[in-house]
Amino acid sequence: MKFKLASSLYTALFLFFFAGALWTSKDWPWAARALPWFLAIPGLALSSWQLGSDFLWLFKKAHKEDEGTIMDISVSSDAFTPVGLQRTRKIFCWIGAFIISIWLLGLLIVSPLFVLFFLLFEAREKWWVAMLYGTAVVAFMVGFLDQVLHVPWLPGVLFTALGF
Repeated sequence: MKFKLASSLYTALFLFFFAGALWTSKDWPWAARALPWFLAIPGLALSSWQLGSDFLWLFKKAHKEDEGTIMDISVSSDAFTPVGLQRTRKIFCWIGAFIISIWLLGLLIVSPLFVLFFLLFEAREKWWVAMLYGTAVVAFMVGFLDQVLHVPWLPGVLFTALGF
């Protein structure tokens, strides 16, 4: 019960965050409110769905306590196993490298490359699958975010220092 209550409170926090983003941007010009609305409306719908399913879970007669699985690691009171800590360190290294790379080179260049490298080296996918997903990221970023929403892409520090 404690695990489900904490999860529900976390979902409610996201629900209020998305609702606040919609409410705050309601009077903005279309160009300014497009991105918050494109993100907040699906986020609000998904958060509402999850909170509703959490609420319905309370009324079920039979349910298991706290034992669930997330991918291949069992979630229980002793979730801090050596394997879990190793995977946590590894993903934080990937996230840190992603942030530093964005700072150096810019988001438009780094995002597809990181998808490609993560799928090749961490997920051990085939090269053509990684290339397909990397290409899909480029198509989404250039085709939708750049051409439709007109998101400005800031150059990385390296390109700014070199004068590009």
